[in-house]
Amino acid sequence: MSEELKGTEGTEGGSGEQAPASRGARRIEKLTTDLASAHERIKLLEADTVTLERDQLAEARAQLEAKLERMTADHQAATLQWQTSEAMLRRGLKDDEGQAVAMALYQRLPEDGRPALAAWMDGWKGEDADNTPAALRPYLRTEQAPVAPVAPKLEGRQPTGSPGVLGSIPDSIRAAAARGDKDAQEAIRAYLAGRR
Repeated sequence: MSEELKGTEGTEGGSGEQAPASRGARRIEKLTTDLASAHERIKLLEADTVTLERDQLAEARAQLEAKLERMTADHQAATLQWQTSEAMLRRGLKDDEGQAVAMALYQRLPEDGRPALAAWMDGWKGEDADNTPAALRPYLRTEQAPVAPVAPKLEGRQPTGSPGVLGSIPDSIRAAAARGDKDAQEAIRAYLAGRR
């Protein structure tokens, strides 16, 4: 029995020692595998995050580029409109209706040999004749500003004692009051108070 116990003990002792070692080895192997898969997962998540951020940035860039294109087109259209209005205003077409008529006439010119709007409008007035289109003549008439009638100057001068605001106050006192002389200003106030 002692041999059987020895044999059993040896097997148990041997397998008892190996069992924990193999269990630990399996545990370490499992943890190493889990750690490796966790690293792989982290790398994938980081890649996904970078990809997501890159996609968001690319989308934002595309939106900004589209906005820039729209704004550039709007700016070009506004510049063209401003140049057209400026050309017409400089040549005397101030009325919206007149400008519309001028644009309609200009658009009727063949595109192949069509000059710039300003050049076309400058070509109306030659040295000898006025070639302004008849449809635009009413809009190009220069309106003369009404001249205000000049009041005739009356001959003579106002008498010194006449009821004027400062008619009978000597010029030297008025000048002194204008310079800030307190006595002269007081004299004028007293004069005006006495007249009331």
